[in-house]
Amino acid sequence: QRVARHRSRGATHVYSGEQTPLSLSSPAILSRPLDPMQMNTKSMLRWLVVGGFAGYGIYSLVDGMIDLAQQHGGHWVFRWLFLAPLTVVVSGVFLTISYFTFTRQYRRLCSLIAVVVAVAVFGCIISVPDWLGITDWDGPGAHGILSVVGGLLSILALVAAWYGARWIYRRAHTFLLKYVQHESNNAA
Repeated sequence: QRVARHRSRGATHVYSGEQTPLSLSSPAILSRPLDPMQMNTKSMLRWLVVGGFAGYGIYSLVDGMIDLAQQHGGHWVFRWLFLAPLTVVVSGVFLTISYFTFTRQYRRLCSLIAVVVAVAVFGCIISVPDWLGITDWDGPGAHGILSVVGGLLSILALVAAWYGARWIYRRAHTFLLKYVQHESNNAA
């Protein structure tokens, strides 16, 4: 009477679509497209993004803190309570991009990029009254009605900047998520 021998290192039977260490001819292995050049290019690009953003984030943090520490004179409260946290936040954006790319959290990366774009748009829109020279509505040469008009235009710029940044965030986030979902569908 014959006795079936069982291998001690893995499964001896393969079901449809199942991948085991001993069955290199399973459908899961044979149906997967392999393009080693594309995988190497994507991997190399990913590591360049990780290294570049991490390097610049660390550089900007160290350089900014050294500059703050070397400044002498007054306004130390402004320097350490406003400029130091601002330096940490700006360098933190670069470090966060590097971390999200390293851990392949591309959806969070899309959200972060959309926030950065929205903040840039907010800054541009809120600066329009200054570019037009109408921000001195409370200065020494301001007259009654002109100061009211200047104040209303500044408030209008703030509201427009808020809604503009919100609109840009939604559009940028949707656009980037489509790209990430398109990439994940192609990889599957």
